[in-house]
Amino acid sequence: MPFDHKHYVPIHKAKAGELRALKEASPDVRSGFTPVLEIMDVAPRWVEGEDEPIPSKSVEAHVKTVADNIAKALGPDKRFFADGVYIEETAALEDGREPMGALMDHFRAVKLKVVPVTGLDRVREYNVAVKGAIEKDGRGLCLRLQESDLESDELDKQLATTMTYFGINPNKVDLLIDYGPVITPRSTIVPLVGALPALADWRTVTIAACSFPVDMSQVAQYSTVELSRDEWTNWTYLRSRAEKIKRLPTFGDYTINHPEPSEIDPRAMRMSANIRYTWTTSYVVAKGEALPRDYIQNCANKECVGAGREWRAVGASHHIAFVVKQLASLP
Repeated sequence: MPFDHKHYVPIHKAKAGELRALKEASPDVRSGFTPVLEIMDVAPRWVEGEDEPIPSKSVEAHVKTVADNIAKALGPDKRFFADGVYIEETAALEDGREPMGALMDHFRAVKLKVVPVTGLDRVREYNVAVKGAIEKDGRGLCLRLQESDLESDELDKQLATTMTYFGINPNKVDLLIDYGPVITPRSTIVPLVGALPALADWRTVTIAACSFPVDMSQVAQYSTVELSRDEWTNWTYLRSRAEKIKRLPTFGDYTINHPEPSEIDPRAMRMSANIRYTWTTSYVVAKGEALPRDYIQNCANKECVGAGREWRAVGASHHIAFVVKQLASLP
């Protein structure tokens, strides 16, 4: 289903805390966003006496669990984008299926409304699975472009080749321009968007980026800092110049997380409790050991001083609701 610039596209890892944030969204908030869910590889399990972890389960068990968990979080009526970027090169299942193909089979079994995601540099086996899903489900494709793709002189040709391979027209494709952790200078945003091929022809167009730090090392223990939401202020700048482009893209971000997944050995690192609270043009981040349960209101008053076990899910849930309402309030 098409959406416009009043909609919101949050990019999430399909992990427990993030999925809980989606599950807890109220009906009016749910109608205002369509998430991109990045499917993670099999979680590692650390064995005593071993230097390297081993897979915690089989790939077959993993993709089934992922599909079941997303079904519990979203239900059968909520459309979403599924990106298997982190399982793209994972070994095939024992029955020969590629992980992305098996995942789409499980999504189909639990009757989820999913649109598969690919990019211009995905491996052949992954794209074969995506093509099969497009043909079976008829929901089209989400094409995710990175900054390097936009800089290519061959972009027009690559897009045409991709459409031909998948046997699909742009009006069945959701275009996601993902800058990841790169915040584009304002002076280049309008010409970059204006130069996108066939801007008016895609089913939807979203531009996403993230200014959230990769970790909390810049935040001192027992302190509170305010970080600029540069991806939001950049999008509002683009919106203020919408008359210069054929189409204003939908806003997307990574909620309260950095795009790159963290690789942490739990045996060697102790995580400090922290909260992440989204405000109008900033993130309020507090780091400490004993934050009270009413910290959301405290953060709104810039009085954050503590944490709880569920800080990530609560922070992401608040962020999604806040952005949906922020976009809806724009004239």
